Amino acid sequence: MLFNKLLRAHREPFGQDMETRGEELIMSQEGTGKNDGERGRRKRRGTLSRTLDGRLAAYALAAGTGIVCTAQPAKASIIYTKTDINFTAGTVFIPFDGANDFRLTIRSATFNVAGLGNPGAGVVGRGSLASALALGLKIGPKAPFVKVRSASALMAKAYYISSFHYGYKGHWVDASEKYLGLRFDINGQVHYGWAEFDVSVDRLSLSATLLGYAYDTVANQGLGAGQTAASPTSAPEPATLGLLALGSVGLAAWRRRKRGLPA
Repeated sequence: MLFNKLLRAHREPFGQDMETRGEELIMSQEGTGKNDGERGRRKRRGTLSRTLDGRLAAYALAAGTGIVCTAQPAKASIIYTKTDINFTAGTVFIPFDGANDFRLTIRSATFNVAGLGNPGAGVVGRGSLASALALGLKIGPKAPFVKVRSASALMAKAYYISSFHYGYKGHWVDASEKYLGLRFDINGQVHYGWAEFDVSVDRLSLSATLLGYAYDTVANQGLGAGQTAASPTSAPEPATLGLLALGSVGLAAWRRRKRGLPA
């Protein structure tokens, strides 16, 4: 659409400019014979075509790169909070919509997550184990959830077996930059979110760092693990042209923007 507006805005002066140039080209030809006139017309058409192609390419690139730099989603629906909270014992809370919706506890080398009574509280996982999700995995209605409204799900556990032998349980043992998929209710409506952690285990010592969390303010709408911005429903064609003009780097950025993930 922007490309067409630019073309219309420049069509009239562009035509006048080419007409003047064409007349100058014809007048500069020596002789008045038929062959001389024909050569002048062919030269004029060639100049028109080359100049038009050049200007259209410039307009497309300018429009595309301009949109890439300034375009924002029409409505941001994801609220992201960056943190850096490290703990080896005790409790940390994850608040969504101003309330503490999840409790994370490390006690006796055991790392658990619980839902604090929220009616829809759940974490992505199976059985009693919370899953450690990779970047981009979908968290939404079709994901498998463990209910933690009045219970807890295990993230990681270290335990003693015998002299110099220890056992470990849970998907979060030595997990780096993984995501906990979350589900909870706000005013009776289901919402989805995630929390990012680094977890390290050494014998009976367990340490976790909460790196950030986010949730989608639109009810019943899923999001990707690690997603921090709403995905635009569509992208203008000039923006796509500008990104593709950047080569493989631009293509990678375009794919991540389509998913609404961090660049």
